[in-house]
Amino acid sequence: MRDDATKFKEHIIGRLFGVDQGSGGMDEYFKFMCNEAQLPNVNAATGQINGLYVGIGANDYPHTRIFTEIALSFLLDADLTALKFFNAYHAFIFGDYWDYEDAPGSGVEGSDTFMDSASLRPANRVNRLEYANNYVCDIYITKTEQGPLHATQRKPLTYVLERAYPYSIDAVPLQFGPNQISSVNVNFKYERFYTVERSTGGINDDIGGLNVAYNQSIISSIKPPPPKVFNDIQNDIQNA
Repeated sequence: MRDDATKFKEHIIGRLFGVDQGSGGMDEYFKFMCNEAQLPNVNAATGQINGLYVGIGANDYPHTRIFTEIALSFLLDADLTALKFFNAYHAFIFGDYWDYEDAPGSGVEGSDTFMDSASLRPANRVNRLEYANNYVCDIYITKTEQGPLHATQRKPLTYVLERAYPYSIDAVPLQFGPNQISSVNVNFKYERFYTVERSTGGINDDIGGLNVAYNQSIISSIKPPPPKVFNDIQNDIQNA
């Protein structure tokens, strides 16, 4: 029998993103719909040493790295896909996500009958916390800029958050008013993070880079360089 984490992942991907899309469709969806990311801060807990030198009071020294939570914001489509996903994710952590279970009668919330008394979840059900290895994952946050070959070619810095999980989902206001896309803010805790640094100095938008893009069929034409503009003195020299 497959483990709970695999069953949950396969079910939620198939239900929200389609079986034919697979995990790749889910990854692309959240990359596109993430409209705001908060990079982790850097902090340290400190202690004090008294009397280290004569005439000097307390000296602070760092002893522990502190990793604070981060927040990610996702735009919501008409189907509220991101909200459904993180609600299911959070429910899975506490053993309260039933739709993927193999037990008879586990699909209790049907789309047409979920308000019937016979289909409601038992009031005396319990929450059974999943093992951490079943719900934690690594999160990669990359700062990207456009380059000559594609829209995200420049990637100077990536934060890798190890063993992260969503611990809270902010309230989503739904209201009549100005035309504004709804979004959901999700807060994550993690064990620790590290950064992967890259240099973008060798990625140029000059005509050489455009030639490479043209040769690889990334672009269909190359914009000619702008004509040189001379002032009156330079024009006289050119005509002499």
